[in-house]
Amino acid sequence: MAFTPDKPENREDLVCFYDDDLNEQTFLMYENESEVFYRNNGEWVAIQDSDKTRPDLDGLIMVYVDPAFTPVYDEAQKANEAMSLEEVEQYESAE
Repeated sequence: MAFTPDKPENREDLVCFYDDDLNEQTFLMYENESEVFYRNNGEWVAIQDSDKTRPDLDGLIMVYVDPAFTPVYDEAQKANEAMSLEEVEQYESAE
């Protein structure tokens, strides 16, 4: 069964990156066997190796999240609202 963001194979497959300096979620990403995707305007967008817009993830906090976080992330992004780290951690995936 191929991984999808709704049914991750591994806990580490769906991750929210959080910027502690800005106090907000930065990226929601998932990785399958061949590609890495990020969430943008309610859609999963593939990141190409040659993509100059590849996000800089250095210094960001990684929170492995449950798929139920995706619509919450979408709503926050649509409303341009920051989420606290505690709010993101409420959706942390089980080990």
